[in-house]
Amino acid sequence: MTSALALIGIVLMFFYSVCDTSCSYLKGDIFGIDLKYIGVGYMLAIIALALLKQIALVRILLASGIGVEVYLVAFQFREDVFCPFCLAFGAIVVLAFILNYEKPQTRGGWQKRIIYGLGETELPVIGGKGMPLLLFVILGYLFVVLTFSGSATPAYGAVLSNTPTPMFVNMWARRRSGKVLPISGLHNADMRVAKNRSELSS
Repeated sequence: MTSALALIGIVLMFFYSVCDTSCSYLKGDIFGIDLKYIGVGYMLAIIALALLKQIALVRILLASGIGVEVYLVAFQFREDVFCPFCLAFGAIVVLAFILNYEKPQTRGGWQKRIIYGLGETELPVIGGKGMPLLLFVILGYLFVVLTFSGSATPAYGAVLSNTPTPMFVNMWARRRSGKVLPISGLHNADMRVAKNRSELSS
């Protein structure tokens, strides 16, 4: 089931790559690598580990992925631009984590219940046992905070911001207002002049 969910995640990244609506406004990379490629590689790693029965490593990857998705979803809320495929990808990560969840064996007070609430795992490489998955959620979040570079600029906005103002437009704007107006302000200036003319004529 985990592998099937990971395949769905790869398909979602494909749709994200061809999306031309709000998804095209969201751009992001980690170490210069586009997020969609990282997402595909991430899901392929989960598939490989699941097929190799490395469930402990699968849990670690999924927990780290949750930390990453928390930041990326918060980024969409902050920019007020939402990508349905990105949100669905995050939901896939959470669902896969739930499917691989095992109730922790650790006993103790409420502090340990909070720390181990998401479960525990072990690192086969170093022999660590009973490591809280919350630790990897935090590490995933900190990793993306330190390495993520993103923007939420519509394509047409980026073009306009890089388009130089023609000289004759600047001269026209200076003569009318006494100062140079940016392109974004020329339309507003025209509207104000038209409004004043209509008021005078009436």
